[in-house]
Amino acid sequence: MYKNNFKVTFALVIITFLSSCASTPEIYNMRIKINTVDVNNNPLDAICTIFSSSNKKDIIAPTQTTFATECSSLNVVCKSGDLKGQNGHIEDTKSSNTIVNTGIGFIFNRAIDAVTPMGQLLNIFNDGDRCDNLRHEIKVVLE
Repeated sequence: MYKNNFKVTFALVIITFLSSCASTPEIYNMRIKINTVDVNNNPLDAICTIFSSSNKKDIIAPTQTTFATECSSLNVVCKSGDLKGQNGHIEDTKSSNTIVNTGIGFIFNRAIDAVTPMGQLLNIFNDGDRCDNLRHEIKVVLE
């Protein structure tokens, strides 16, 4: 009987440990200016949707808006009548330090960072997952 309880308890601990998140991404308020134009570069009103890896927002463009999201790439899809267009911004991901986004990956990264001299040196100079550019200007050509 004790063996079965031990196996169940051990299995639950392992499942909980492996499915826990290592960290949650930081949310930034990005200032995004969206300009919508036709093929002749004339300003055009359009309904746009801003996408990121963690958020979505509908707006009427051209406009400037604040978009709360992770430090990730942005994509803007716009429509005005029969005209459609899209454009975006690819965020430079400098530090993708977590190998596996689980509790085991977090512990592995911390162990490597703490044990190896190179890991300790990188921790001194690493500023984390900071977003360098919180202002973006995206031009969408509708065709």
